[in-house]
Amino acid sequence: AYQAQDADRQHREAAEAALRDYTELAADQWLNEFQPNLINGITGVWVAIKGGALIDDASALTPDQIDSLLPDSTLCRCLTGEEVLAKVYFETPGQKLISSRVLIEDDYEQFWHYLNTGDFARLSGRWSGAWFLVADGDNASVFSVLAEMDEANQPIRGVAYQLEPEAVARMADFLYESRPLLFGNSPKALPNATLFDVVLSTPKGRQIHSTVDDTPSRFATDRTLSPVAGSFVMSVSLKPAAPDLLIPGGMPRPRLPFLLLLLGVTGAALVAALVVLRRESELMKLRSDFVSSVSHELRTPLAQIRMFTETLLLGRVRSDVERRRALEIIDQEARRLASLVENVLTFGRGAERRMRVTPQPTSFAEEVQRIADSFAELRQAQSADVRLELQEDIVVPVDRDALRQIMVNLVDNALKYGPAGQRVTIGTALFDDAARVWVDDEGPGVPEPERERVFESFQRLSRDLEKSVTGSGIGLSVVRELVRMHGGRTWIEEAPGGGARVVAEFPGAYVRGAESARDWAVA
Repeated sequence: AYQAQDADRQHREAAEAALRDYTELAADQWLNEFQPNLINGITGVWVAIKGGALIDDASALTPDQIDSLLPDSTLCRCLTGEEVLAKVYFETPGQKLISSRVLIEDDYEQFWHYLNTGDFARLSGRWSGAWFLVADGDNASVFSVLAEMDEANQPIRGVAYQLEPEAVARMADFLYESRPLLFGNSPKALPNATLFDVVLSTPKGRQIHSTVDDTPSRFATDRTLSPVAGSFVMSVSLKPAAPDLLIPGGMPRPRLPFLLLLLGVTGAALVAALVVLRRESELMKLRSDFVSSVSHELRTPLAQIRMFTETLLLGRVRSDVERRRALEIIDQEARRLASLVENVLTFGRGAERRMRVTPQPTSFAEEVQRIADSFAELRQAQSADVRLELQEDIVVPVDRDALRQIMVNLVDNALKYGPAGQRVTIGTALFDDAARVWVDDEGPGVPEPERERVFESFQRLSRDLEKSVTGSGIGLSVVRELVRMHGGRTWIEEAPGGGARVVAEFPGAYVRGAESARDWAVA
């Protein structure tokens, strides 16, 4: 692939260099054709009228006489009398000017400026001629001038034709259609219209002639005419189809993209196969771990329920206190079993996109209080001190069953991963238009790099695996999915006591009695 690319690069560079040379050659040919023809257009028309009565006796000239004395016939091969705007006689001493038609003000002022500062081509003897552009703008004019020069080669008096710039463009178009810019009149010559575009502009960039009708080519070059010929700017560029006509076999087509495509397809197929195999292996491991974890979690409460049930059935309890204690343990383990089954079912419905929530306006603090009360037996078993820090009067649209499942998972995690006798804090508060509920524990916390990963399915911290802490790895995943379905978000941060704080946020909350959240603010 590298060798193919290197050869293709060298071939393309050589082809592009040839095209640039062709463009430069065409531009030089265009300059050599157009500039002499333009200057000849200046001089040719004056040959027949140079000197004579017009110059010998100019004191009595009138505009009508100037109009009749200067011919309306063809000025050169492509400039006709129909394009003449005015015919002018001038004398530079005193700036005397007689015109067959009125010159516009800008033309009048700049006419004298160009006469006094412009370049003139020596014709013969004391006579000189020039083209120059006057008032290079929307109302530009071109003057073809014949002037009698003094010893310092400055114009004394003379005559001029005033033309529109398009008259010069007509000459450019005539040459474009009749003179091939490459290979002259040889059999290899092709019409300019198949190879090149040309643009003729005034010195200030006003375009007066263009053959460009496609996207401009990157093979282009400019040439500027001499001041005697008006300092017009010519641009020559290759047409988009020209490279295929000038380069044998056309421009080289790069093969590297095709080679890279084949390599890319092969590599992508290999990577896809490896990803699928790795994903399959990971899924098999996750499934095995999940089945093992769930089996272990199911076995523990079932064993407890069975043991204490047999104790009661065989009458091995020695007092009413022991009997009540056995019944409390059976109830506690049954609740754990129900919670685990509910998590598994919720996770399965979420994976199949069948889970739904029905949010309804709910008194947030009252509902959290009710859910917390149901954990009495669980916290007694763990010797945990559960504290509530609830902001009253918060109303939030939430599915109560979903909220209960969220709280069960958060509190169960706090009790499971925290030390015995710890303080667990459940809090609620309103932030802008969102209600937050959080659960703090006094356990080891969750390292910051791991705080997002533990919300993924089947993901548990390695330290918990080493300590053989039971768990299925789907509790926090279920929490995040249920909160997401409410349009909220979840995250983990450090608790004030050094443990972990898990936060669930629900949008659309407001203070009871307020029309909207904008009616109040919480610091």
